[in-house]
Amino acid sequence: MINIIKQKYRFTNTESWFADKIDKKNKYKFYYYRQALINVPTQSFYKEEFHTLLTDLRLSEEELFRKCSATVRNEIKRAEREGGTFSYNTSIENFIPFFNSFARIKGLEVIKESQMKAYGKHLIITEATFNGKVLASHSYIIDEELRRVRLYQSATQRFSKELDHNLIGRANKFLHYKDMLKFKELNYFVYDWGGIAHDTIDSNLIGINKFKKSFGGIESVEYNYASLPYIWFMQIKKIFKR
Repeated sequence: MINIIKQKYRFTNTESWFADKIDKKNKYKFYYYRQALINVPTQSFYKEEFHTLLTDLRLSEEELFRKCSATVRNEIKRAEREGGTFSYNTSIENFIPFFNSFARIKGLEVIKESQMKAYGKHLIITEATFNGKVLASHSYIIDEELRRVRLYQSATQRFSKELDHNLIGRANKFLHYKDMLKFKELNYFVYDWGGIAHDTIDSNLIGINKFKKSFGGIESVEYNYASLPYIWFMQIKKIFKR
């Protein structure tokens, strides 16, 4: 379990990741349990299911590769032939403008340096570079105690009018695979794909689900628990953003 402390509007929020117990004393705080590993009845928190995919990094490199679909395997091999390079633990300062450029076009929330730095040693950035240009970048939340890594943010150059969109797609697949191998090398056991949309009819989300599932992960159900003060805080935050 890891705890991330965030300051916003003079309030202190705590995000607790991968908890194996829910402390009822936290119901009076601005507290959010994310992807808790237990399902318990509670009237103290608002609970919701969180569906994700997990890849077992204890498998051999060959087994991890075989679990990918034939299309993904072919695109990873082609990206390697095209000279793709993998970089681990790159700078937050470079990631933020890269992600925000992608987020604005996608209609996602942009990120700030203070938000990212709140994760401290629990955040890792990776990049895939082709011909000297970063085409894809990922951020991960890492839990050293559980030996678990969780995809947090993902961005690519796919909206660029000057770059080959097919190459960018290959770069992203290449990066996910290289990420898994690097975390395996560092003795992490679980690669968490950061969630999938359950029972969705949204075509965009269906496409994202299909992409993630093409790497062969196993679906898992975990649980988010939000205290009432935290829920109120998030509602106030939405009002201020209007």
